[in-house]
Amino acid sequence: MKAISFLITIATLSFFLSDATATGGWRPIENVNDEHVLEIAEFAVKTYSWQIGHSLELITVRRGVVQVVAGGKSYELVLTASPPHLDLEPVQYKAVVYENVFHVKKLVYFRPSYFTSSEATIKN
Repeated sequence: MKAISFLITIATLSFFLSDATATGGWRPIENVNDEHVLEIAEFAVKTYSWQIGHSLELITVRRGVVQVVAGGKSYELVLTASPPHLDLEPVQYKAVVYENVFHVKKLVYFRPSYFTSSEATIKN
């Protein structure tokens, strides 16, 4: 039991220490093609697809910001997605995903990004 507690403590500390300088503030995601960022984006698209009952496919992550919050991180992404196998123009979406220290994800927000730059955390 002590070994499990120790491992959880180490995992939690390493998660937060990797971003200790950005705690509380939003910071740009330097590489939107990073494997973990793409995993977050795929989760957002698949979860939203399930919620609306229609399939969407992630095309690209255009930009994003991340914020360290209590117990995890919040990712705000601007991405494009479209229905697979249909010749439709991709739609740009804004997604917010919370991921806790155990890498459990929750889709907080997913909408077409019909907002002005003054309404968005992510500036154009």
